[in-house]
Amino acid sequence: MLDPVQTMQLRAAAAHVDRAAEVIRRVRALVQLDRTNRSSVAFQRIVKQAIEVTQSDLDRANVTARFHSAGQLPPVMVDVLQLEQVILNLVRNSIDAIRNSGTNSGSIVVEAKLVSDEFIEVGLFDTGPGFTREQIESGFLPLSSTKPDGLGVGLPLCKSIIEAHGGRLWVDEGPRGTPVRFTLPVTMKSDHV
Repeated sequence: MLDPVQTMQLRAAAAHVDRAAEVIRRVRALVQLDRTNRSSVAFQRIVKQAIEVTQSDLDRANVTARFHSAGQLPPVMVDVLQLEQVILNLVRNSIDAIRNSGTNSGSIVVEAKLVSDEFIEVGLFDTGPGFTREQIESGFLPLSSTKPDGLGVGLPLCKSIIEAHGGRLWVDEGPRGTPVRFTLPVTMKSDHV
């Protein structure tokens, strides 16, 4: 049986989860409805901008970040700000994971390659500790966070944005860190104006 303090803490935690779920629902609805700000853009440009935005965080954590593509990539049809938010969130998650792993430095690599006539696949790899096998096998880590003050909405929000763009996002097991991968549709010839 729970004492009054535990009951109050449990109610507060449940309210916190409910608020986080509502944020995700609202953002998902916003992302799915707004297709007006999409344009054909070079994916590498978005990644390079996101890395520039996080450069001071990278420097403070003694973490390097770089982009690599396997060959020339076609442009993608995306809302640039939404996709940049995905990259920013994933890079910041990696920085936090590396910093909290007890190491003095680390690295992040964002790789992209064309996997079909219709999609590019992006992988973000870091030297952090990664998620446990149980977390990965549980599905998509819904509303969970490895950060003490995290809401756990970052990855589900990224997943919602990617899915609204016609792609998918997932996590894999890796030798170090947890690779996060996603696909994005490339700009079709009919998308060009």
